[in-house]
Amino acid sequence: MRNFYRILTICLSASNLHSTTWMRTFDGGGSAVGRAVVVTRDSCYIAAGYADTGTGNDNGLLLKVNKDGVFLWSKTFGGSGNDSIYSMDTTFDGGCILTGAYSSSSGKDIWLVKVNAEGDTVWTKTFNTAPTKNECGYCVRQTIDSGYIITGFNYDSSANLVLLKTNANGDSLWAKKFGRTWQDYGYGVCEIPGSGYMVVGSFNSSNYFWILKTDINGDTLWTKQLSPSYSGDKGTCIQRTTDGNYIISGKSNYNYPRLLKINGNGSILWTKNFNYYSEGTYVDIDKDNGYVMVTLNAQIVKTNNAGIFNWGNELISSGYYGNYSYCVHTTPDNGYIVTGGTSLYGSSDLWLMRIDPGTGVEEISNIKYHNTKLEIEKNPFVNSTIISYSLPSNVGSASGGFSLAIYDIAGKIVKSFPLSANRSSASGGSTVTWNAQGLSSGIYFAKLIAGNITETKKIVLMR
Repeated sequence: MRNFYRILTICLSASNLHSTTWMRTFDGGGSAVGRAVVVTRDSCYIAAGYADTGTGNDNGLLLKVNKDGVFLWSKTFGGSGNDSIYSMDTTFDGGCILTGAYSSSSGKDIWLVKVNAEGDTVWTKTFNTAPTKNECGYCVRQTIDSGYIITGFNYDSSANLVLLKTNANGDSLWAKKFGRTWQDYGYGVCEIPGSGYMVVGSFNSSNYFWILKTDINGDTLWTKQLSPSYSGDKGTCIQRTTDGNYIISGKSNYNYPRLLKINGNGSILWTKNFNYYSEGTYVDIDKDNGYVMVTLNAQIVKTNNAGIFNWGNELISSGYYGNYSYCVHTTPDNGYIVTGGTSLYGSSDLWLMRIDPGTGVEEISNIKYHNTKLEIEKNPFVNSTIISYSLPSNVGSASGGFSLAIYDIAGKIVKSFPLSANRSSASGGSTVTWNAQGLSSGIYFAKLIAGNITETKKIVLMR
């Protein structure tokens, strides 16, 4: 296999940042996407997904970097068809378990791969739970009996949510199908220790946010389709919280990322929408018992344990079409590791980003003004980039006029742009060009201020 490692490095060592921040991109000779990431016992990171290594077909992909983002190894898995990994979990023996879809001449099967700590295959299994052989595993978790629980879908005249349980060797113990004659999918699963499983997904082709609870044999205890006010929703990830409840990420009917907390009976404790036009793809529990969620369009949101917004970041500029984030985990030093796919270099690349919490709090501080826009055309950029801004009509009475400035990581203004104090000209949308000649590589912040409204975006300068 050819070396597909490519670096975009952002190294910081400033007193106001908790630790180093970096980003890495990888391509497989064609394209690559990261769908899952975990923190290993040795405080390194393993990303999983799929890559075209130059054959024209995707293979499952696994790669490892150390805590500083230095490439350690990569592995590919699969056959001659299009094979994809969508989910990964760490295992009790220090390895990983992977699930996705495996292609054969007769269709696609649910795919389960066990690897050791070095990424070498221990065993691989495929499961066919429908005669049409169009199946996929979207989420896998190791269970307390050292076996595995998988959710996804099969297609038998219509898509059905599937729940599959195996033993520690990957041998199927049972498989259950849920749904009606619609398109029903399972996207996330977690174990209820000793008593069963919670599953989230979509019912009727993403028209309803679907939650299921089963016993240890996969038999239904209850199901909930949140409707009608939740029509258009779907659940993408579920985690058991420290208080014995459950936190779920997903999408609302207005295409807003959603966090939803429920108790063991499925009763909603609270629900929060966030003003990004996207969907929540993954949620993890933070060290402070709050929650961190990533969205499909490469955003990150941090809340407290009541779902109250703390901070949010645009991970990769939305000025680039085709930037996605699929998974986030907290790191041992209270940072975050995120993976996804980006078209930053033309073709799709897998990316890994280490986020420092000290950096995260600087961005999108006034999210409730979601019509306020501050966008960076090229980000990262080399010499110059265009900054677009607009403000909503409800800031017409803001005192103090308008300002747009670029700050370095020490909080020093390195460039300011004169803006009109007239709200109508700003609200119509305007652009400025920032020429960064004479400045060194690193992270900068563009801050737009209109009275008491502030929008801040991180910008990466590369040399």
